[in-house]
Amino acid sequence: MSAVPHPRPTRRQRARHGGALLAALAYGLAAFAIYQLVAPSLHRDADPAGAEPAAAAAPPVQGDLGTTAPRELLALRAAASRVQRSVYTVRAGGATWGSAFVAWVRQGKVSFVLTARAAVAGSAGDLFLKRDGQSLRARVVGGHAATGLALLRVNAALDRPLWRDAGDRGALRAKTTAVIVPAGRSGAFGEGKLSREPRRFSLEAGGGARYLGAPVLDENGQLAGIVVEQLASGESRIVPLADACGRIRACG
Repeated sequence: MSAVPHPRPTRRQRARHGGALLAALAYGLAAFAIYQLVAPSLHRDADPAGAEPAAAAAPPVQGDLGTTAPRELLALRAAASRVQRSVYTVRAGGATWGSAFVAWVRQGKVSFVLTARAAVAGSAGDLFLKRDGQSLRARVVGGHAATGLALLRVNAALDRPLWRDAGDRGALRAKTTAVIVPAGRSGAFGEGKLSREPRRFSLEAGGGARYLGAPVLDENGQLAGIVVEQLASGESRIVPLADACGRIRACG
């Protein structure tokens, strides 16, 4: 029996088969090119152990902190930096007499500023509080000889008062760390261990007259006292903030 003859492909069928062949050839060339690029990395030997750059595994540089102090002291300094934004320089007659800090604001328009009597006693005439180019006229509206505290009034609402709530204050204790936060350059704090005296604490920190009236933070970073006297020996006499109660403001 003779084979059944197959019909000859048409021109359109031949063109279709030719296009498929060209497409397959193009894909094959593309796959070969990709293999040539990838193959070297597949066969490359792994880096020997420990060959990675040391910087990749190195811990953070502790020197970036600028100090090797314990973490607790670093946290205390951070709190002092925030408090310092509320501390002003007391000036009169072109001279600096000490520091003072914004304590509370009344009715959103009058600010009361706490300082030491010694920081304002010698300032005859106009009294000004200065900070970051700002100059505010102030006047003494209260004081107490036994504690050495003085209260100033400024007819403006000052930012960041430190003693909004009369009952919100820390406690000073002997042999614990305290920080004096004077007006002036950021980070210029007086740090040390407290010594107990009758109705006073003292801290060895030679900050000079600018420490007068400066706020003092306890070991937990809370506002707790005020420098009321600066001795020639470099010691700062500190009154606990609780002694202002009943004399400077109501703390009941």
